[in-house]
Amino acid sequence: MTKLTTMQSAILVDLFDQLPVGDEVDTLDFSLSGNFSGKFCAAYAEIENIAEKAFVVFTLPTYTNHVFMGVTKANELTVARMLANLEDYEREHSLQLSLGEVVVIPNYSDGSEGYPHALLLTKTTTSVDLENVPDLLRIQQKEIKCFCVIPLSEKELNIRNTHGHDALIDHFVEQDKSLFFFTG
Repeated sequence: MTKLTTMQSAILVDLFDQLPVGDEVDTLDFSLSGNFSGKFCAAYAEIENIAEKAFVVFTLPTYTNHVFMGVTKANELTVARMLANLEDYEREHSLQLSLGEVVVIPNYSDGSEGYPHALLLTKTTTSVDLENVPDLLRIQQKEIKCFCVIPLSEKELNIRNTHGHDALIDHFVEQDKSLFFFTG
């Protein structure tokens, strides 16, 4: 079991109350590759009352005031690491990501099909599984922003870069875009 800070515990309890998950939540702590030796923390739980087994995965911030959340049907640890990379990006660059931003994942894929090329930050209400999570939590006199993170393919990133955010959303609707990181 991962030892959580008081803030991480409070965030976990708050999110647990908002998410459609079962009684079990697994927490993870891990280091990312590179020169930084700090640890990152994430959690995941199975989503209840859906046809196929799926999980919500989210960071428990250590270095920022942002919770990055995603849904997946497989590879929960890989998704946790991808989301932790967003927190690491903020930490490393001393910045705060905001709604609508895209972060390209350099060299993340091992060449396997289905790995995202980039990550898009959206409102939590973007996903029906996260719709009860507010975009802003107030915990211990701190504001914690929550984002639904959507994986993007290289083609989707090109659409956004060439034609804009609205064109990307239109493409999502036309293609019935899945919000899952991995589908199994």
